Amino acid sequence: MNNQPWQWSVKFVIREYKVAAAFAKKSYAHRFALTLTMLFASVVFTLVSSQTSAVSPNKAPVQNVKIGLQQCATVPEVCTATDSPHWQTGNLNQSNSSYYEGQSVPYRAAFTDLTIGQVYKLILGWDATKGGLRAHDYLTTFDYSIPTAVPCDLTICGSETPTTIDIPLDGSLGSITQDPGVFTAYGATFTPVSTVIPAGSLGNLCPTYPCTITVNPTAYTTSGDTSGDSTNEISVYFTATHATAVIAWGGHIASSSDWGAGTSASSISGSPYHMRLNGLACQNDNCSSGNLDRSMSVGAAPVVTTIPPVTTLPPVTTLPPVTTLPPATTLPPVTTLPPVTTVAPGTTVTPVTTIAPGTTVTPATTAAPETTVTPVTTVAPGTTVTPATTAAPGTTTPG
Repeated sequence: MNNQPWQWSVKFVIREYKVAAAFAKKSYAHRFALTLTMLFASVVFTLVSSQTSAVSPNKAPVQNVKIGLQQCATVPEVCTATDSPHWQTGNLNQSNSSYYEGQSVPYRAAFTDLTIGQVYKLILGWDATKGGLRAHDYLTTFDYSIPTAVPCDLTICGSETPTTIDIPLDGSLGSITQDPGVFTAYGATFTPVSTVIPAGSLGNLCPTYPCTITVNPTAYTTSGDTSGDSTNEISVYFTATHATAVIAWGGHIASSSDWGAGTSASSISGSPYHMRLNGLACQNDNCSSGNLDRSMSVGAAPVVTTIPPVTTLPPVTTLPPVTTLPPATTLPPVTTLPPVTTVAPGTTVTPVTTIAPGTTVTPATTAAPETTVTPVTTVAPGTTVTPATTAAPGTTTPG
């Protein structure tokens, strides 16, 4: 058990009194010595007490934050809620994973024993180049290449709703295309810019208190020479909403299509793909992440290879829409008409008179040429008609 300074002072005075009393019993002439001894003990007690009162109040009791860094193995299963052991701390190699250049490895930092409502700062670092060759070139979303990855299972942070914050683009990478990404938090929220950390805070989050968070995430910090070995670093602030939490992100594997043949991740021998937790700072505790470093190897059967060439397919021809025809109509039989009679030019054609059905037509009488036809006289009924006498030719009929 640890005793406070004032407790030691009281024990000292009691001990000195007992010594002096024992001495005084042996010789009453030494009572003066007892008085001096008590006076000395009182002076010491006063000095220690005054020193103790000048010390700052003790820290409020806080929990010791525990943190782990894991990466996603993909063989034979990926890291999901049901296959959480595939979130592992060991080296990713050809026996447990398969990644291509241009893909992203999912990472997660898992916290336990957080203090709800407290602000924390997570500092991430990674190998940017090894011998001038590109390793992890930038950060992106944890499920960039593994859509089924689940960084927060029920054993770590329950059913907390995730929150995100944008990962800034790294301006030092020049003209290569950086796919936008986010940090994802479970059991925590990302601390807003302009948040004030109050006076009285006791941890290593800020040099002095009060302090204000001016940017989140922070700017990138590059160390080393990119023509040799170099590292990159970024920090992100979060506020605990649960005693356990996870921060997840992805590490993009540098590709020859961005950096040129022979200068990308698959050209590096050994285990160049290191992702690190460079530090952890807490609002009310002098916490740290310890030495947490995860790697990926390239060997005879490389876990990271260049992506095989893509076969370009010919353009797809879009066919016009199909027109549906109406059902076929059956036509009646064709009637064959008699041949057409051609009339000679200048011939007058007698119009054809159409007679109503049932009408009896008297045949037309054709008169002999130059014959005079006597008009027919209609005689009233009862009149005797004298037959006409036909004169012989050349005979003169009396007048």
